[in-house]
Amino acid sequence: MIVAVTADAPILVDVPERQKTVAEIAVGNILASRGIAEPGLIEQARAAKRAADAVSAALALAISAYRNDGDYSQGTYASYWKVTRRVAQRDWEAFREAFPGLDSPEPLARAIVAEYGRRLEKLNPSAGLSVPAALLPA
Repeated sequence: MIVAVTADAPILVDVPERQKTVAEIAVGNILASRGIAEPGLIEQARAAKRAADAVSAALALAISAYRNDGDYSQGTYASYWKVTRRVAQRDWEAFREAFPGLDSPEPLARAIVAEYGRRLEKLNPSAGLSVPAALLPA
Protein backbone atom coordinates (compact mmCIF):
# COMPACT_ATOMS: atom_id res chain seq x y z
CA MET A 1 0.00 0.00 0.00
CA ILE A 2 1.09 3.53 -0.71
CA VAL A 3 -0.51 6.82 0.19
CA ALA A 4 -1.75 8.92 -2.72
CA VAL A 5 -2.55 12.54 -2.05
CA THR A 6 -5.67 13.90 -3.71
CA ALA A 7 -7.20 17.35 -3.60
CA ASP A 8 -9.49 16.23 -0.77
CA ALA A 9 -7.47 13.91 1.41
CA PRO A 10 -4.79 11.24 1.34
CA ILE A 11 -6.03 7.78 0.35
CA LEU A 12 -4.47 4.34 0.46
CA VAL A 13 -3.86 2.80 -2.93
CA ASP A 14 -3.24 -0.91 -3.42
CA VAL A 15 -0.09 -1.34 -5.53
CA PRO A 16 0.64 -4.74 -7.01
CA GLU A 17 3.87 -6.36 -5.93
CA ARG A 18 6.75 -5.71 -8.33
CA GLN A 19 7.65 -8.73 -10.42
CA LYS A 20 11.23 -9.98 -10.24
CA THR A 21 13.51 -9.59 -13.23
CA VAL A 22 15.60 -12.28 -14.89
CA ALA A 23 18.67 -10.47 -13.53
CA GLU A 24 17.43 -10.82 -9.93
CA ILE A 25 16.72 -14.52 -10.48
CA ALA A 26 20.19 -14.91 -12.01
CA VAL A 27 21.93 -13.30 -9.01
CA GLY A 28 20.09 -15.63 -6.62
CA ASN A 29 20.95 -18.67 -8.74
CA ILE A 30 24.62 -17.72 -8.96
CA LEU A 31 24.92 -17.19 -5.21
CA ALA A 32 23.17 -20.52 -4.59
CA SER A 33 25.41 -22.36 -7.07
CA ARG A 34 28.43 -20.99 -5.23
CA GLY A 35 27.02 -22.09 -1.87
CA ILE A 36 26.79 -18.54 -0.53
CA ALA A 37 23.80 -18.33 1.82
CA GLU A 38 24.57 -14.95 3.38
CA PRO A 39 26.51 -12.93 0.79
CA GLY A 40 28.54 -9.90 1.68
CA LEU A 41 28.89 -6.88 -0.55
CA ILE A 42 31.78 -8.36 -2.57
CA GLU A 43 29.93 -11.64 -3.25
CA GLN A 44 26.78 -9.75 -4.24
CA ALA A 45 28.75 -7.53 -6.61
CA ARG A 46 30.50 -10.49 -8.24
CA ALA A 47 27.20 -12.34 -8.62
CA ALA A 48 25.55 -9.23 -10.08
CA LYS A 49 28.34 -8.84 -12.63
CA ARG A 50 28.07 -12.48 -13.66
CA ALA A 51 24.26 -12.17 -13.84
CA ALA A 52 24.60 -9.10 -16.06
CA ASP A 53 26.89 -11.08 -18.36
CA ALA A 54 24.39 -13.94 -18.50
CA VAL A 55 21.32 -11.80 -19.15
CA SER A 56 23.19 -9.67 -21.67
CA ALA A 57 24.09 -12.84 -23.57
CA ALA A 58 20.40 -13.75 -23.86
CA LEU A 59 19.46 -10.26 -25.05
CA ALA A 60 22.40 -10.14 -27.47
CA LEU A 61 21.38 -13.56 -28.83
CA ALA A 62 17.80 -12.31 -29.27
CA ILE A 63 19.04 -9.29 -31.22
CA SER A 64 21.40 -11.31 -33.43
CA ALA A 65 18.72 -13.94 -34.13
CA TYR A 66 16.12 -11.29 -34.88
CA ARG A 67 18.45 -9.68 -37.39
CA ASN A 68 19.59 -13.03 -38.88
CA ASP A 69 16.32 -14.74 -39.83
CA GLY A 70 15.83 -16.53 -36.51
CA ASP A 71 19.25 -18.19 -36.32
CA TYR A 72 19.90 -18.73 -32.61
CA SER A 73 23.25 -20.48 -33.08
CA GLN A 74 26.34 -19.64 -31.08
CA GLY A 75 28.26 -19.20 -34.33
CA THR A 76 25.83 -16.58 -35.66
CA TYR A 77 25.92 -14.83 -32.27
CA ALA A 78 29.73 -14.69 -32.39
CA SER A 79 29.78 -13.50 -35.99
CA TYR A 80 27.09 -10.85 -35.51
CA TRP A 81 28.70 -9.36 -32.40
CA LYS A 82 32.22 -9.78 -33.83
CA VAL A 83 33.50 -11.85 -30.92
CA THR A 84 35.50 -15.05 -30.98
CA ARG A 85 33.83 -18.41 -30.50
CA ARG A 86 35.64 -18.67 -27.16
CA VAL A 87 34.00 -15.45 -25.97
CA ALA A 88 30.63 -16.83 -27.09
CA GLN A 89 31.34 -20.05 -25.18
CA ARG A 90 32.14 -18.02 -22.05
CA ASP A 91 28.86 -16.13 -22.48
CA TRP A 92 27.00 -19.47 -22.66
CA GLU A 93 28.87 -20.67 -19.54
CA ALA A 94 27.82 -17.54 -17.65
CA PHE A 95 24.24 -18.15 -18.75
CA ARG A 96 24.29 -21.77 -17.58
CA GLU A 97 25.62 -20.72 -14.17
CA ALA A 98 22.86 -18.11 -13.86
CA PHE A 99 20.13 -20.44 -15.12
CA PRO A 100 21.22 -23.99 -14.28
CA GLY A 101 18.11 -25.59 -15.79
CA LEU A 102 18.88 -24.21 -19.26
CA ASP A 103 21.67 -25.37 -21.58
CA SER A 104 21.83 -22.13 -23.56
CA PRO A 105 20.31 -18.65 -23.68
CA GLU A 106 18.19 -19.67 -26.68
CA PRO A 107 14.86 -20.26 -24.85
CA LEU A 108 15.06 -16.89 -23.09
CA ALA A 109 16.23 -15.19 -26.30
CA ARG A 110 13.22 -16.66 -28.15
CA ALA A 111 10.91 -15.37 -25.43
CA ILE A 112 12.53 -11.92 -25.66
CA VAL A 113 12.03 -11.86 -29.45
CA ALA A 114 8.41 -12.96 -29.02
CA GLU A 115 7.77 -10.30 -26.37
CA TYR A 116 9.70 -7.36 -27.83
CA GLY A 117 9.81 -8.15 -31.57
CA ARG A 118 10.55 -5.09 -33.69
CA ARG A 119 11.37 -3.02 -30.61
CA LEU A 120 14.66 -4.96 -30.50
CA GLU A 121 15.83 -2.71 -33.34
CA LYS A 122 16.11 0.22 -30.96
CA LEU A 123 16.32 -1.51 -27.58
CA ASN A 124 19.23 -0.47 -25.40
CA PRO A 125 21.11 -3.65 -24.40
CA SER A 126 21.04 -2.59 -20.75
CA ALA A 127 17.25 -2.99 -20.95
CA GLY A 128 17.92 -6.73 -20.82
CA LEU A 129 18.55 -6.40 -17.10
CA SER A 130 14.92 -5.40 -16.57
CA VAL A 131 13.38 -8.26 -18.56
CA PRO A 132 10.60 -9.73 -16.42
CA ALA A 133 11.24 -13.16 -14.90
CA ALA A 134 7.91 -14.30 -16.37
CA LEU A 135 9.72 -14.69 -19.72
CA LEU A 136 11.93 -17.47 -18.31
CA PRO A 137 10.84 -20.87 -19.60
CA ALA A 138 9.18 -23.06 -16.99
